Amino acid sequence: MTRNRMGLMALGLSTLLAFGCNGGDDGVDPDAGGDTGGDTSADTGDGGETPACGEPGQPVCAEDACQMPGDDLPPIQIFADNMVGCPGAIGFADRASVCAEGWSPCSAGRWVARRDGVAPTHHYWTDERLAYDYEGSEETCTVANATIYGPCSDDQPMRVCTADPGVTATDANATDSLGNTCTWANCSYNRSGANEYFGGCSDEGSMTAGVLCCQDDPSPCAVERNPCSNTEICVTDADGHSCVPIDPADHDPREGAVCVADASGFVSCTCPPFTYDGGDVCVPYDLCADAVTNLAQVAPGVASCAGSVTYENRNSLCAAGSSACTVAQVVQRVPTTFVPAWHQWLDDNLRWAGEETNCSVSLTEGSDSCATSPMRICAGAGDDSLDNSCNWGGCSLDTNPSYTFFGGCEGNLTASTLCCRP
Repeated sequence: MTRNRMGLMALGLSTLLAFGCNGGDDGVDPDAGGDTGGDTSADTGDGGETPACGEPGQPVCAEDACQMPGDDLPPIQIFADNMVGCPGAIGFADRASVCAEGWSPCSAGRWVARRDGVAPTHHYWTDERLAYDYEGSEETCTVANATIYGPCSDDQPMRVCTADPGVTATDANATDSLGNTCTWANCSYNRSGANEYFGGCSDEGSMTAGVLCCQDDPSPCAVERNPCSNTEICVTDADGHSCVPIDPADHDPREGAVCVADASGFVSCTCPPFTYDGGDVCVPYDLCADAVTNLAQVAPGVASCAGSVTYENRNSLCAAGSSACTVAQVVQRVPTTFVPAWHQWLDDNLRWAGEETNCSVSLTEGSDSCATSPMRICAGAGDDSLDNSCNWGGCSLDTNPSYTFFGGCEGNLTASTLCCRP
């Protein structure tokens, strides 16, 4: 469902001032790809000189907007008179240093509003620590503020990513010409259903990106001045501005939806954590069986369902429509920083290798001597609070050693279950 925008703010935004260096061009022709004259394909890595201010193809003093360190960088990408993409490879914490005086890292809402259909040619940070969720299936995704969806690492949030629009969003593994990577790509913004080229997030190779820089807004409702709280909309008026409280009913018809706005009036409405869009209402994910009285939400569509059952009965702790998570779902959805409260079955019959102080688990390699009590997620070695046991703990996953919460196995006959929705 496309998020609504206040009609009043649409009028306010149309009057915002944008200062280009020559002041004579309304923007870049979208058919020109939004670039400064270089190759606009996503795999172009050649450096190039940005045209001087006022020359054809350069309606903005883009060279004055970006201060990206490095040599032989690709041309600055121009999306609008007041928004440019600065290609490069810097960490998220340094994003503000790239935008010159009078420019600031763009918010996600400004990217969506100003890009005018132009696709990015490189990966770019926005200003927020954007988080992720699935949208309708495991093959589609969406991003929003980190307080709403599943968080990425603080230094690797979701961002704007260049990718072939035809690739599966949650299996994109897109790399731009500067070596920046996005594990996911082609994600929407706030469950709009439209590909706004968001992606990311936490992955060993996705620590760097370029930066989207937006021209600072001289209006009283400029984002950088933040005159209103995030529960209000700033409206420009004859006296300067007014802060109007958000009425969620004006923005989102779904019962239970959470609506917030930035100071420029971009309103974001979404279902709260661990609920999904049920049309007219935000519906909680029903992940654990009714008999389970102790559970812990782990990530969107993932919950630890406490109990003490055998591997054969692992799905008895999951609600109808959910089942024990596979290793693939754990890697897709669960952060590596997850600290399990209990020992928990997965759906896969995991093998083991190594020794007690240096062990790993695998779907295909190692010993299968665990038989009917395979390796699983363990809350450390020993007994958990439910008297389920893991002989070993702290074992890593062979295909992704960052996951180190596995253990087990032989003789450890019961556990809780980590349950996933499809």
